[in-house]
Amino acid sequence: MAKTISQGYIFFGEPQVGKFSFALALANFLENEIFELPEKPLTETMILKSSEEGSIGIDEIRGLQHFLSQKPVYSTRRLAIIDGAEALTSQAQNAILKTAEEPPPQTLIIMIVANPEALILTLQSRFIKIYFPRLNPKIIKKMLVDKFKASEKEIGEILASSFGRPGRAIDLLENKEVQKIRKTVISVLRGREAKRGIIEGLVEDPTLIDSFFYELIAELARDPLKNYHSLRSIIDRLVKMKQFSTNRRLQLDLALWNI
Repeated sequence: MAKTISQGYIFFGEPQVGKFSFALALANFLENEIFELPEKPLTETMILKSSEEGSIGIDEIRGLQHFLSQKPVYSTRRLAIIDGAEALTSQAQNAILKTAEEPPPQTLIIMIVANPEALILTLQSRFIKIYFPRLNPKIIKKMLVDKFKASEKEIGEILASSFGRPGRAIDLLENKEVQKIRKTVISVLRGREAKRGIIEGLVEDPTLIDSFFYELIAELARDPLKNYHSLRSIIDRLVKMKQFSTNRRLQLDLALWNI
């Protein structure tokens, strides 16, 4: 298998469909001949993610290039995984392009993105693109039963809200923070929790805005025809908050007005 692997791939598709997990499982296979998520750190794999500033710059890529220049000891390849490659600066993308044009032997670079169009065309042309679609609910159900011992009651609700994304299914089952936010969203939709209190909480802690509205949109998207106007209004307000210096309290109020 290792001999048939290319030296560069772009894994793309929606969030939480398994792109990063597959890359880690592949790294584990190359190093330990086990195609599943590693239980211990991998010595021949380097993972890059965006910094607190929200980007991956040239310094990180230079570190990656140094890592790839060394010969593998425990694996057939030295593997670099760039998770969220949309965050690569133009300078960083050009540096990766240079590495892709003259790759060190026994190396592999995997870039993970939602949309490969976020990368420069010359870089895209050097990598094999692999699309990761949403999964059949039956596959997700089997995973929840086999790996997480989920009950039938849990599975039914999770499948309805995971939209074919295994990562989201796992979050709904195990992530306490996601469960808490989703519970709040359902209370708001059922009129059990005052919207004013929710808005005040989001204004005080803006870091919760994306998570709250992600869950709200997910719930409304279960019936997109019925909730079309609400979804459109919410997305419009979120775009305004991100792109412009607007009154956050007012935009939140307008987003939740018709919910």
